[in-house]
Amino acid sequence: MSLLLSQVSRGDVAVGRTVLPFTQKILAIESDWSKFRRALRKEDQEVLDELFCSAKYHSAPSSYFSTPNPMEPIFMAMLIELLKEIKRLRSELIEKQSAGGRREVEGNG
Repeated sequence: MSLLLSQVSRGDVAVGRTVLPFTQKILAIESDWSKFRRALRKEDQEVLDELFCSAKYHSAPSSYFSTPNPMEPIFMAMLIELLKEIKRLRSELIEKQSAGGRREVEGNG
C-alpha cells in the first residue's frame, strides 16, 4: 500500500494518488516561469503561452515518461508541436508553389 509522506508522519494510511499528475507539474513549472514571462514583450509572452499549451496538449503521453526532470517531456512536447507546424507550413508552401507553376504553364499554352 502506498503512503503519502504527510500521512506517514501522522501515522495514517494513504488512499489515492501518491504522484503529482503531470498536468499539475506543467502548471507548477509554468508558474515558476512567470517572472521570465512578465519580462518578455507582449508578443513573446503569447508565444511562451503557446509553448506551454503544447506541453499541456501532450500531458498524457508525457506522464508515461518517468524522469526526475519533467522539463524533458515538456520540451519534447513543445518540439513536436513546432515540427508539426513547420511540416504544415512546408506542405502549404509546396502546394502554393506547384499551383503557381500550373498557372504559368496554363498561361503559356
